[in-house]
Amino acid sequence: MNRQIERDIRICPCCNKEVERGEMDFTRDCHGIAFRLVCFSCWEKLMRKGFDGEYYSELDECIDYEY
Repeated sequence: MNRQIERDIRICPCCNKEVERGEMDFTRDCHGIAFRLVCFSCWEKLMRKGFDGEYYSELDECIDYEY
C-alpha cells in the first residue's frame, strides 16, 4: 500500500517562490498582529526592524464616525 502524501504548496508574496506551508511563517506588524504569510528567507529580511510594514497608531486608522 503506497499512499501519496499531499503537500500544501503556497507562493510567497514577496519572492514569488513556491514553498511548502510548513516552511512559512506570519510576519507581525508594529503591534504584534499577524500581517502576512511569507517564506522563512523573506521573514528574516522583513522582520529585521522588529516588525513588518510601517509604524502606525490609532490616529492613523480611518474609521468612519458613523461606523
